[in-house]
Amino acid sequence: MAVRVQHQEGYVLHTRPYSESSWLIDAFSKKYGRVSLLAKGARRLKSKVRGLIRPFQPLLLSWSGKGELQTLTGAEANGLAPPIDQQSWLCANYMNELLIRLLHRHDPHERLFDHYDQALQAFREGQPRQVVLRLFEKRLLNEIGYGLLLEHDVHDQPIQADRTYHYHADKGPVLVTDQPSGSTRQVYGATLIALANEEFKSTVEIEQSKRLIRVLLNHNLQGKDLKSRAVLRTINAIQ
Repeated sequence: MAVRVQHQEGYVLHTRPYSESSWLIDAFSKKYGRVSLLAKGARRLKSKVRGLIRPFQPLLLSWSGKGELQTLTGAEANGLAPPIDQQSWLCANYMNELLIRLLHRHDPHERLFDHYDQALQAFREGQPRQVVLRLFEKRLLNEIGYGLLLEHDVHDQPIQADRTYHYHADKGPVLVTDQPSGSTRQVYGATLIALANEEFKSTVEIEQSKRLIRVLLNHNLQGKDLKSRAVLRTINAIQ
């Protein structure tokens, strides 16, 4: 069935050249989720959308067509987009790659769109990148149906801040009753509580949250590494 969408809030996640003058675009829209668009002639110098087809610029997108790949029919700026510093740009690019890898096409995620928009604003405001990323990752997992169990363990007992837990990707936190091993899946109860409240009180909580969420993301990515993650390792922004 042919669709025709007008002035939909969205962001460009990724582009790649198509023919001599066009772009293939992965876009994230508020009401239609991730969509693949062909921007015909967008690479030409006289194209009206040439300067807009870039990541992190809020847009109003229009498209039409059938099937997985549809045709971009218009793009307008949807407000100002102050620049993002280099390291935040790399972190935001990592978020884009997560969305491309983990979201199915045409699967709406309106709350996740708002979370993404808020994360970009947080980067522009200079908020701590580690915290911004951890909260976005947690919310992403929630939205795709793999939310973390953070307030109770697998036996439905309240998480205790001063205890250590082993987090099973397919079950949740299990209280550690022997000597903690230092595994990336072992975290303090305080860390789980901090993630649940989205309020970190120490660098230990942030670091443990990073390791835990990395394990859960890898589980969903089936072990495939991300190109942006490899770049971020060099600046220690994520790992």
